[in-house]
Order: sequence, then structure tokens, then C-alpha cells
Amino acid sequence: MGIIDKFDDTVRLNLRRFGLTALPLFSVTVALNAPLEVALLCGTSCSALALLGSRPAKIRPTVGRQMYRTAQYLLANFAPFAENSTIKPCLLFAMQLDGLDAWRARFGREATRTLLQHAYDRINGALRNDDVVVHTSDHQFYALVVVNDLCDLAATLAIGNRLQKAIDPGFQIDGRSHYFSLSVGIADSRHYPQVTAKRLVRSANSALNRARYSGDGQMRLFSPDMDQNAKSKPRVTSPALRTALYDRKIRAWFQPQICAKSGQILGFEALARWEQGDGTQIPPLEFLHVLESSGQMRDMTDNMIADALKSWTWWKSAGWDIPHVSVNLSPDDLADPDLPKRVEWMLDNFKVPAKVLCLEIVENVIAQDANDVCVSNIKCLSEMGCKIDLDDFGTGHASITSIRHFKVDRIKIDRSFVTKCDQDPAQSRLANAMIQMAQQLDLEVVAEGVETIGEQCHMVDLGVDALQGYSIAHPLAPEKVVAWMEGYFKKQRRKAAV
Repeated sequence: MGIIDKFDDTVRLNLRRFGLTALPLFSVTVALNAPLEVALLCGTSCSALALLGSRPAKIRPTVGRQMYRTAQYLLANFAPFAENSTIKPCLLFAMQLDGLDAWRARFGREATRTLLQHAYDRINGALRNDDVVVHTSDHQFYALVVVNDLCDLAATLAIGNRLQKAIDPGFQIDGRSHYFSLSVGIADSRHYPQVTAKRLVRSANSALNRARYSGDGQMRLFSPDMDQNAKSKPRVTSPALRTALYDRKIRAWFQPQICAKSGQILGFEALARWEQGDGTQIPPLEFLHVLESSGQMRDMTDNMIADALKSWTWWKSAGWDIPHVSVNLSPDDLADPDLPKRVEWMLDNFKVPAKVLCLEIVENVIAQDANDVCVSNIKCLSEMGCKIDLDDFGTGHASITSIRHFKVDRIKIDRSFVTKCDQDPAQSRLANAMIQMAQQLDLEVVAEGVETIGEQCHMVDLGVDALQGYSIAHPLAPEKVVAWMEGYFKKQRRKAAV
């Protein structure tokens, strides 16, 4: 077979050379000395002969830095390893930086390019020289690691942990530290009777999707049920979302906010969750943009406010006096002239005082030139007695004048300024500056995205008023909130007794 291939290549090469040199000369000669019909026939025949002598070049594996590669290059690089996987097993790690899309929209293309190059270098440095690391054009990383039969599950997860830890330190871009977590999906060639590069990549991507649905910084090993669950998940389309909203499959989950000094529960923030029949969830980032583009944010916001007020009445009847419950407003909501009437109607319907409802607006809304409707709506809601929180503070470049103008009650320091604040002096100085400014303006400060005890303690030392994040609790289903509050207060009483 090898001899035939070599002979075939030689014939094609000679035909190609003939088509590029002799045939054009022959065509010109015929064209000058023959009728037009004969010249066209000879020219067409020569072109067909040249095409037969050519064929598309094969995509060959590349070496060195492999940034921004297409799927074809990805498969070409992994195909030799997949073909030899029966002799030398291999692991494929599919990876993605969490929150990259939002970060790219905020900091731009050049900063993103620099970030991805640094991330590639870190991932590459965490592996051996003969391991293959590829970064594709859709901003995913792949690492193929050849192992032996002694590499068990613990060793596989240890490699994944090493890759995640390589991303943990801050990335220094434009004079500031930026922190990311890494979601990882793993496919093991030993789990297949017959391995192909395409199947290995598809399996690793399925595991990565499951990891991302489970939260930031998660890692999952591929199993066959992941493909089945992926097929059963509804597509994030406008009609699917309309059905989900009507059937109340998208409902509010609640994340607690506690007092930084006393530890008392100050309130809960309502967060949208699209729940599936198998108990998994579709993250908000997967469907919020579809809601906005299809004009369904009004229905979504009304459902969130209704869920929040209904839950508050349940807690009240169970003997829990929670000061407030927060709901996020989108720019589309604030541009709706009927927003105050909608909120007032729901407050009357559920017999809840206006001071209980806290409405969160993102800083980008007031950082730009807000229209008169937006200004009027915020003023009306504030005069009704609703609290106004400025969310994601530090990301929208809002001026002090605009904060005063919009009668904000609290600011919520964005998670990007809280992450690693106990370890990074630059992060600590930025957070401290924002807290000092808010205190000078007589505004309360909420630190959101507090994920570790170290970050929690440091934020308390800096003087924030409230804390919110995974170090306190993950978002809770409505039916689990009371049980969490009971367990939390038991812990508080035990601490006080000590």
C-alpha cells in the first residue's frame, strides 16, 4: 500500500508540473493557430487535467505555540495520539476561563488577547514538554496528556487540579490584577473500545459543559450519561424561554446577605435559576441575553419580584423578620414608564411594605447618559420607600454626582475587587478606596462575591457593612431558606456561647 501511495504521489506531482508549465504554452499555441471552438476545447481539457493532478493539502500536526487554532487543526494534532491510545492511553482536558465573555466585553480585544496568551503559557508550563496544548479560536484550551495504565482517577484529577492552580494567581494586565477560575472537562481514552480524535474532543467538551453548569471552577470527568442529558436539555431559544417563564421553571433562588459586624441576616437577593427535570440548572448567562433580545425581560422581572415578595411573606409567617429582599432590574425595566406602577401593584397584592423591597441597578445604567424615564423611575421607586442598590460598583465608571443624583442607598462592590483581596495588596487598596468613598457619601457597602474566609475577614477589617457570597451560602431554593436560617442561627448561638 505504501508503494502505491508513493507512485500515486509521483504521478500527481508530474501532472501538476505539466499543468503549470507545458499546458499553458500549448494552449497559447493552439489559440493562435486554430479556430475559437478548438482553442476553448483544448483550454478546458488542459484545466481539467491540471485539476486532476492536484489535491488539497493535508492538515498536518503543528509544533510550538498553537494559539487560535480551528477545529480541523485540533483534530489533526490529536489524531496520532488517539490512533495509538490502545498502546499509550491519553487524557484530554478541555478548559475554559470562567466569566471570560463578560470580561472581554468590559476590557476589550487587546486585553483579552494578552490574557489568553498568559493563560496559555501557564497551562503549558503546568504540563510536560511532550504534552500537547492547543488554544482554539473559540477561546477554549485543550491539553492532551499521554499516560500509562497506572494513572488512576486520583492521578487524573491531580493533573486537573494542577491546571486549575496554574490559573489561580492574578494576571497583571494594564497595571491591575485580574483573577479567574478554570472549568475543566476530562475525557479518558481508556473508556472507549475504539477511540477517534473527534470522539475524544466531543467527550471532553461534554464534560466541560457539565462542569460549567455546576458552577465556576468545577471539574468533571466524562461519562456516557452526559451526552444523553445534553440531548434532553432544552435549547435556549425565545419560545423555549417563553414556555419556561409561563410554566414557572425559571424561578427565584435566594442568596443571603449578613451584617459584617453582628452576623445577623440582613436580607436575601433573588437570583434567576432555570431548573431542569434532572435537577440540573441552566446558568443565567446562558439565557439572560436571549430574554433581553426577545423583549421578555419584563415578564422575567415581574416573576422575580413576585417570587421575592411571596417568599418574604412565607418567612414572615414562619416567624422570621427579614429586613429586605433584593431583585435586579435590567436597563429595559428602567426604560419602561410603567415600572413604578407594576412594582406598586405587586407590593399591594402581596401586602408587603415598600421598604422590604430592594431594587438593584447596575452601574452601567447610571454611568451613561440615562434618559428621563430612567431617572424618573428610580426617583419614583425611591419615593415609594423601596431601597436602591448600585450593583457591580467599580465596573461602570459612575461619577459621584450621578450616585448622588440617583439617591442610591447602598453600593455593592463588584466581585472582581473582592477576589484575593486578602492576598493581593493592590486589590486591597482598590477595595479600601471604594469603601472610604462610600462612607464619605453616607452610603452602606455590600461586598459581594466573598468566596473564602480570608476574603470575608479582610472585608470586615476594611469596614464593609454587609457580606454576600459563597463563604456565607450558595443560592438556596425557596423551600430550603428557612432550614438554612435555622442552621445558621444555631451556629451563631454556639459561637456566642464560646
